[in-house]
Amino acid sequence: MAESGLRLMIGAWLAVSAALAWSSPVVLRYETMALAAPSRYAYSYQVENLSFDDGVAWVSIDFETHLYDASSLVIRQLSAGWDGQVLAPTLGDPAQFDVFTTTGVLGRGGIATSFMIEFTWLGSGQPGAQDFKIWDPQSFDLQYQGRSVPAGATVPEPETWQLLALALLAAAGMRARLHRKSSKTPAAA
Repeated sequence: MAESGLRLMIGAWLAVSAALAWSSPVVLRYETMALAAPSRYAYSYQVENLSFDDGVAWVSIDFETHLYDASSLVIRQLSAGWDGQVLAPTLGDPAQFDVFTTTGVLGRGGIATSFMIEFTWLGSGQPGAQDFKIWDPQSFDLQYQGRSVPAGATVPEPETWQLLALALLAAAGMRARLHRKSSKTPAAA
């Protein structure tokens, strides 16, 4: 019984370690630029398909309404072979900046640059990372979701659930170890 529990712990540990080491198949990099008007900024984006075999054809970037004035979103630049639109927020969903290819998918190893949007920032400090989604343009199925990273950043950090799973596994391992030690100790007479 103890051996099977140990195997289970090792398997779970390896699974979580693999998840932590896994890098995103698609990376959305951003650069933030302050504009002359107060609270007015622009994001410049770059989409990188590191290992997504299906290719990237449609990227949707979220603009949370408590941080961004949705009515202020203005597309300033699109990469050649791409088109875009701004979608207004609906029923608690954020506003979105959608970019989609008009000439074919962005294949594995491909990079698309020069996506730029201006906005009014409602939050404190500087604008930062955003959630994004990759969609299948034929079926409208969600294919991948992630969080943007600053230009020049390396591999995206592990997600919160991955860190929590790692901590829970470590705690369970310590508990199992303490339980084994206490069960091996002879009872005091």
